[in-house]
Parts: sequence; C-alpha cells; structure tokens
Amino acid sequence: QHTDRGYAALLTRWFQFGVFTPIFRVHGTNGNTELWEFGAQTQRHIVQSAIRLRYRLLPYIYSGFHRVAAEGYTMQRALAFDFPESARARTTADAFMFGPALLVAPLVSNATS
Repeated sequence: QHTDRGYAALLTRWFQFGVFTPIFRVHGTNGNTELWEFGAQTQRHIVQSAIRLRYRLLPYIYSGFHRVAAEGYTMQRALAFDFPESARARTTADAFMFGPALLVAPLVSNATS
C-alpha cells in the first residue's frame, strides 16, 4: 500500500475529505499509517492540500463546536437543513454543509478520468 500511486491518491482524497469532518484523523488495520510511510511526495501533497487548511479552519471549527455544545447545532449536515425550500438540496447526496458557511462537495470519482 505504501508505494501504490492509486492508494496514495485515495489517501490524499481521504485527508482532503477529512478536513471537513468533525474528527480529523487516520485509521488503519495494518499499522504504519503515518504519512511519512507513503513517501515524501504524498506526505507533502497531503500536508499542503489538507492539513494546513484544517489548521487554518480551527477557529471556525471551534466556534462551530461551541454552538454544538451550547445550542444543539450540527457542524456537518445535509444541504436540505440549510436550504429546505430547494428541491435540489433535498436530493443532493454528494455535498454537505460544514458549519454555517462552507458547502463541501467531495470528489467521488477518480480525478484522472
């Protein structure tokens, strides 16, 4: 898994998706899931495209989770919660809101095709 370019691309996409989820961490069953295990290029790409963004978003995330604790708010939710009048929002399954201001639409197919 550590030298497979396809797996490296998938791992990168998982990290990019993870930026916009409540808990941002890596899991694995085979051990050795540290970024450096996947090579310098993959590590650099993940750090630049995901981890730095997550750290820049921390004030937004912390404020959102304060609302979760204080008001019962939800940070990650279907578009229909924010746009109940929109028929398109009610049927969109591949995008979601993260906090009050970010609409997230993850890539769900191979980026090279």
